[in-house]
Amino acid sequence: MDLIEGGIENPIKHWYYSHKFWFIKKVFMPRSEKPRNLIDIGAGSALFSSELLRLNLVDSVVALDTGYEKEYKDSASGIVFRRQSDFQGFTDYLLTDVLEHVDNDLVFLKSIVSAASKDSRFIITVPAMMILWSNHDVYLKHFRRYGKKELQKLALNAGLTIDECRYTYSSVFLLALLQRKFLNKRNYFRFFS
Repeated sequence: MDLIEGGIENPIKHWYYSHKFWFIKKVFMPRSEKPRNLIDIGAGSALFSSELLRLNLVDSVVALDTGYEKEYKDSASGIVFRRQSDFQGFTDYLLTDVLEHVDNDLVFLKSIVSAASKDSRFIITVPAMMILWSNHDVYLKHFRRYGKKELQKLALNAGLTIDECRYTYSSVFLLALLQRKFLNKRNYFRFFS
């Protein structure tokens, strides 16, 4: 969850985050026999990685975000919060809605992949389709949204192999498109007329 967003009392129970976490959790189930060390890049509130740790699906978590005011270890959760890292020594890499915030996403992703061991797993989520671009993307400081082909090309060019690539909110796509392309414009004109 982005650091500039907030106000949801228990975000993991919210339909949006709960649905996204269901897909993330599937990657970590069943529980691996070998230790899983996760780095949550662009972690924000570390919502998903803290849930993975709470459910004992990973053994340790480093939450990485340049927006943190300081670096520390949370004694209650065991999560280490960092502002920077060299990206080495992790079995799993979680980039949840991060790449859209980076001007040169390929250079950024390549730098992480090149530091990771060959058997590391990457779980990447991004906002889908430029047709859904809205003022919310501007507010969140996004550079882009991705189609499946763009994301696949990015991942391959960064040196990753792809196990699966899918849209997670396809059931609400039409509603989101109508809301962003038509309802917002109508409200905009009503406001200024």
